[in-house]
Amino acid sequence: MSNRRYIIFSVAIVVLLTAGLFIAIRSAESKSIINVLNKNSQLVKALTQSPAHGSMPQKKFNVRQYINELTQIDTAFCPKKFELAWLDYVQALERASDKRMILGEVIVGMIGVATKSHSLEPMLAKPLEARDEVERAWQNVERVALEYDVRIIHQS
Repeated sequence: MSNRRYIIFSVAIVVLLTAGLFIAIRSAESKSIINVLNKNSQLVKALTQSPAHGSMPQKKFNVRQYINELTQIDTAFCPKKFELAWLDYVQALERASDKRMILGEVIVGMIGVATKSHSLEPMLAKPLEARDEVERAWQNVERVALEYDVRIIHQS
């Protein structure tokens, strides 16, 4: 084999090995994201209680326990970008579910209605803002997961 063919052959081997390594790493990253999302899905199912016979047709969901369990999901093997998006989602949920904040807003809202004060209206928007923040954080989790070829399928 000539020197030129040897160099081309060597470069081709290095390119193939590099591509294989990249695909293996990418696959491991995707699997770690899928693992986190599956744990989240299992957690939602486990914490959703179907209504008892004869009661209201709504399902009950323990938000506080959900958040506590979410913080236990290990994201250490996920790509840093996904790990940060997931952390942002969990923290948005924590802020939105702060019972003291919600209770305070309800009390302030009642004072606002009683006094017809317009200065309290921005405070009443906080629950909606918190919900929107959680929704934006989840959408970011979906976007980052998609960057790693993981598509989240929504189920009703």
